[in-house]
Amino acid sequence: MRSEWKGTLYLATVKSALDDLYPVAFAITVDGEDLQGWLCFLEHLTASAPNLITEHFRRECSYKLFTFMSDRGKGLITALRNVFPDNHNCYCVVHIRRNVETDFGKKIATMVTPLSTTSSLPEKRALLTELERKSPDAYKYLTDIGAKRWMDSAWLEDEKLPPRYGFRNSNISESANNMLNDARNGNWLDAIDGILIKMSLRITKSQSENEGKDGVVDDIVGLATKRWEKCVGCRVYASGNDGETYSVYQKLGEESEEALLKVCPVDCVCDCGKWQAIGVPCVHGMAYFRHQMKWRLEDVFDQAVDEYHKYRTQRELYRRNFVPVWRHLLEPDMMTLPPDVGARRMPGRPKTVRLRKNSRYAHEPEKSPTICSRCHQPGHNRQTMSTRPMNFTPIEDVMLCRAYVNATLNPITGTDQKMEVFWRGIKAKFDELYAEADEVQEGVARAPEALMNRYMRKIQPEMNLWIPFYKRVADCPPSGVHDPSARRPQRERPRRRFQWLNPRKRERPQWFR
Repeated sequence: MRSEWKGTLYLATVKSALDDLYPVAFAITVDGEDLQGWLCFLEHLTASAPNLITEHFRRECSYKLFTFMSDRGKGLITALRNVFPDNHNCYCVVHIRRNVETDFGKKIATMVTPLSTTSSLPEKRALLTELERKSPDAYKYLTDIGAKRWMDSAWLEDEKLPPRYGFRNSNISESANNMLNDARNGNWLDAIDGILIKMSLRITKSQSENEGKDGVVDDIVGLATKRWEKCVGCRVYASGNDGETYSVYQKLGEESEEALLKVCPVDCVCDCGKWQAIGVPCVHGMAYFRHQMKWRLEDVFDQAVDEYHKYRTQRELYRRNFVPVWRHLLEPDMMTLPPDVGARRMPGRPKTVRLRKNSRYAHEPEKSPTICSRCHQPGHNRQTMSTRPMNFTPIEDVMLCRAYVNATLNPITGTDQKMEVFWRGIKAKFDELYAEADEVQEGVARAPEALMNRYMRKIQPEMNLWIPFYKRVADCPPSGVHDPSARRPQRERPRRRFQWLNPRKRERPQWFR
């Protein structure tokens, strides 16, 4: 919240079959985003929406029907485990990729998205092997998260996982915040009215646009049609006595061999993992329905596509609209008071429980890729630096100038050397002078980079202003001494000679006559 009362807006949002946002619940608290706030919000959420903990319609799934997508916040993860222990919790791939890019570099971060989107176990193993070869620390970081939290190939190893319907990031929450951006500028009551009015208008618009439509939504129709056309060359054979498992042979290319995959139409499962990922039959499932069952594409839409992708589910979601609350009809209960502006906490996650990016290097700071720009030591930055170095004293500036002059006047090496070697020599002479000095700061170590920055940014600009004046004074003769040779000779100006316009005839111009 951005009003003078501040506060934190909590949102629980779902996505409909038409890719619309539908906030299920929202709450405003006076405290910042922390564990207690998430626990309070999720407890009220499960009390007001008990269908969030209903059993999954897939018989082999061991989780509840709804899956939560989060950004790996500590408070949110702990609250979800306490309030919704039987619901699956996934992590945003975008946040994971950003953390990897910050800690291990952009080249390693480019491997996160392929690892998340691949549905092939051999391809996943090849990517992990390459990742372990390039960066063992990044490999350990990603494997510690858990494949079932962010990899599509996890469904091939654990059939009890529920589908994610193609969602791999938490952009839904960012879009919901952007949608309700105007409501965050007013006070709390105005914010509640703004959210209710915004959602009421969106529901009314969706009801009018989807009235009379039936069947599968347009986006899924296009995807299913492409898969239906690709399964023409596949061959299907029964591979089990129970009649529930079939083998599908698919030719991958003109010169490549055929691929064999198993399909279980009863459980809507395929070895490629794409059927159970979004609830739409993959190419191999389409081959079973087309060649084995002799179905038409319309039959697949009616019986094999998940109910989530149909218009009737969309209409059921938007069947009831929000009822606005008239504030002037509410009577005060003499108990509810406005938030105390002076005692409020600032919004955002508290720093004491915040997920730090480099927390795993707390015991080994020398291995951290983060380098402090002030002291040039690994393991921290200039904001998290515990012992900030003191500024340079005038005595240290004098010692730095003496060390610089000693390095430049060295008759053996001079200035013809690399910058790192040059400043290391200055650092050695500075430490020698520092040890001999009496009035110096104790426990302060100056790195070569710190000495270079001090000289380049502070001492050299002042020297550039002082040198011309010193040179002018040095060129002047002593007072009271008349030395003509010391005076600067006057520059003789060349005499102007008449330029004839016609040098061959040596004639003067008419105006000269």
